[in-house]
Amino acid sequence: IPMLAKVALNGVPINEEGLDEAIVANSEEEDRLVQELAKVAKLPVEYARQVATSPTKTAFYLRDGLGLGITSTNEEALVDLAPRYPAIKLIQAIRGTRKKAGTYFLPWRILLKEQGDCRLHSVYRITASRTGRTSVELEMGAGFQLVYQGEVRSLIKAKPGRKIGSSDYSSIEMRVAAWFAQEDTMIGFFKADIDVHTATAAYVAKALKEGLSVQEFWPRRDEYMASVTKAERQAAKGVNFGLLYGMQPPHFQEYMKADPYNLTLSLRDAEMAHTGYFSLYPKLRAWHASAYKIMRRGYTVTPFGRYRRRLDDERKVINTPVQSTASELGIYVMTVLHEMNERGEIPGHTLFIGFGHDSIVFECDEDAADEVAAIVKDVMEHPPTEKLGFTIPVPLKAEITIGDTWA
Repeated sequence: IPMLAKVALNGVPINEEGLDEAIVANSEEEDRLVQELAKVAKLPVEYARQVATSPTKTAFYLRDGLGLGITSTNEEALVDLAPRYPAIKLIQAIRGTRKKAGTYFLPWRILLKEQGDCRLHSVYRITASRTGRTSVELEMGAGFQLVYQGEVRSLIKAKPGRKIGSSDYSSIEMRVAAWFAQEDTMIGFFKADIDVHTATAAYVAKALKEGLSVQEFWPRRDEYMASVTKAERQAAKGVNFGLLYGMQPPHFQEYMKADPYNLTLSLRDAEMAHTGYFSLYPKLRAWHASAYKIMRRGYTVTPFGRYRRRLDDERKVINTPVQSTASELGIYVMTVLHEMNERGEIPGHTLFIGFGHDSIVFECDEDAADEVAAIVKDVMEHPPTEKLGFTIPVPLKAEITIGDTWA
């Protein structure tokens, strides 16, 4: 709690001039898109704006203007239609500019004016999420953990002479799941520093489609991994993150259709990926099967001691301890770093300014950035969990980037 309170008090530095420029540019972009929508849809400009921003008017236009019989106008309903209808693609883009303005730019401008220190202060909550993840709050708009776009992250900018560092755990939930399931193949990939997404793609997207069993694939795994494309690796992320928690083929189909994968799979392809995944990582299936026994027990518990009760389906039994442990590990590591910093063991006037689910963001003097990064990386990869009574049998990997902005 003292660590998270200090992170909130430190806040993240905001480039206020850049924020003002972003507000203007975003507004101009919305106007341009509205003009284009008006032209494409043959509508008056202001009515075109309403069509894009009012769900009722969007539905009316889709039904009467385009002849589409859909009842929902949310993003999920529009994503499949957008490639075929330029007007729908423009509606999505206009909504995107509105979201950036209403979620980030305008609330941040108000808060920065009220607070007067050129820093945005997110308040962290450690008990809001039942899965054990932290969450953040601002008085208005989106807090630190909800900043995804590079354009918005670029507004988090250090002053001259200072740098921002971001340290992220690599595949932390997969590493934790491999630990809990004692999945030897996956642990072996991590110990050999083999990219698990590439390894999964090599079998599921390539060898399996050629009819190879895991036993036949194994002697040729390096050959197949070398041939994996960027698109195949990206798709394999969906396979890993979707199936890791026990997703079944029909649900997996829908999961892969959405961002960031945007892949349409037949049910047969989804079933094939499902079969191949659990052939490659067989102990995950046994781990999933144990969820039923845990449900009868009535609770899950993590190595850190977080309990969750009232479990009503096996997926919660599976994903809660994994997400909890990953988040708790990050909190523990950041607490260790905070205490080191309080003792003066980290140079460069370092401030820890943000905590994600598996990432730590810090600000420090430019000339000490590399040294600070090395300390953060070492603690993240070798956390002193033996002090808590357990060790982690899977190697941890942290990736650090340093720059003038968080982007």
